[in-house]
This record gives sequence, C-alpha cells and structure tokens, in this order.
Amino acid sequence: MKKIKLLLNVIILLLITSCNGNQKFLKELQEITQLKPQYDPVPPDVAAKMESSFKGKTFLELDKQKLLNGDEFILEKKEWLEICNFLQSNNKVSVIRLYFVQFDSNLNSKYASLKPYDGKLYILLGYFDGTGKLINDKYYGMMSVNSGTVEIIPDDFLIMHENYKKNIKPHINQYCITKNNTEYLSIDVIDFGIQQGVIKAHDKYENVKFKNLKFKLSEVVDPSSIVITKSKNYYVTKYNNEIGQLTTLTDAIDTDDKIISGLDNYDLNSLSPPN
Repeated sequence: MKKIKLLLNVIILLLITSCNGNQKFLKELQEITQLKPQYDPVPPDVAAKMESSFKGKTFLELDKQKLLNGDEFILEKKEWLEICNFLQSNNKVSVIRLYFVQFDSNLNSKYASLKPYDGKLYILLGYFDGTGKLINDKYYGMMSVNSGTVEIIPDDFLIMHENYKKNIKPHINQYCITKNNTEYLSIDVIDFGIQQGVIKAHDKYENVKFKNLKFKLSEVVDPSSIVITKSKNYYVTKYNNEIGQLTTLTDAIDTDDKIISGLDNYDLNSLSPPN
C-alpha cells in the first residue's frame, strides 16, 4: 500500500499544481495514462467490438437459459469508497478478485437484498494477499445492491461459485478459444489505486462529481485485425490468447449520469488467472 500511496500522492500533486477546469484535467489525465498502457482506456473500436461480441453471442445464450439479469453491474460511490477504505486500512491486500457465481439468496436471509439475482450470474468481490490468501474471511456482494454491501461467508460462496462452474460456465465455454472461461477476474490494487486517484482528482476540479462505476459485461475479441492507434502490441499480447473470454469494461459515471471523459472503457482485469 505504501507504493500505492506514493503513486497517488504524485498524481494528486501533479493535478493540484497544474489543473484548472476540465481542459487542464484532461491534459493531466493524458500524461498519467502514458505511464503504462493498462491505465489507458481500451481504444473505442476495440471496446465496441468487445461489447457487441458479448451481446451478440454470450448474452443471448445466458438470457435464453434465464441465467442473466442484465448486461452490466453498478458499483455505487458508497460501495466504491468502502473498497478504497478497506485498501487504505489493510496493507496486505495485493489483488481484488471479482468472482463469477450463480447467486442464491436462499442460503442466508441476510442475502435477501440480492434476490433479483437468484439463480443468475453475479459477481462477488474478495480481497487477497500476495500468497493468494483471502483477507478478512469474507466475500462481498457490492455490485448493484439496493441496501448496502452484503457479506458472504466462505461456505456459501463456495456453493455459489461451484454452481457457476456447473450451470453457467459451460454456456460461456463454447465461445472461448480455450473452451474454458475464466472463473474470476483480478484487479491489481495499484491499478485500482491509479484509477482511484484520477477519480478523486476529477472530483476536486469538476463541479459534476463521480457517482458510480459501471462494469459492462464484455467479451475478448481478436485485436490483431482491428485498427488500434495506440499501444496495439499491448492489446494484441493481452487479448490474443483469450478470445471469447468473459470480462468487464468499466465506465466512471458522474452525477449527471454521463460518462466521465477519459475514464471510460477501462479494462483493469487480468484474465484466466490460475485456479
């Protein structure tokens, strides 16, 4: 976490000393995203293909099987701040994992607020250290919740995750070149921290504030045949062996329900992690 704090302090200092309104904020954002390609939004043509590929294949299949409740998940600012605070107070966290599950609110009455996702694809969040150990012995339902974060005990998580592997994953596998869709996505806490720093800088310099993160279900496409004006080699390396994998792209949404410029179509995920 010291590394994250240092990165964020540098970013905020740069923005504080030189930003004055939207134009200068975007200029600093462009400089920040030159640090590493993964901090840069996916090129628009690639993002559009990823979303349309999912909607044209996997979405239709899962919807037909009644295994899906929409094509996006929303992380509201309240829950986003909970993640930020958790990372701030737990310096052992190395990775945030987003687990695919088949949700079952009947396992515990405390899960009732997520009943709309009963029997359907859902994403649960867990915090892990550098050795792959779960921190705090809990998983969290934070996406599209109506009454606050839902804490999931490990035994119930295992049931829901196994049900995903048995009942949902096979329908996705048919579209993967590996025939084995990933079971969770990983976000490095440094990548999350960079995005967090930019969001906080946006709120400092803009009148319209950050409202939520929209996680859009998407599908990895072959980028080699798509025109990419920036970092093409990075995306070819990142996606070439993962075509058809289910993933997410994130948009930061402001209080006017508009996408924050420069914080759209982020892919912070690592695909196909080892199980």
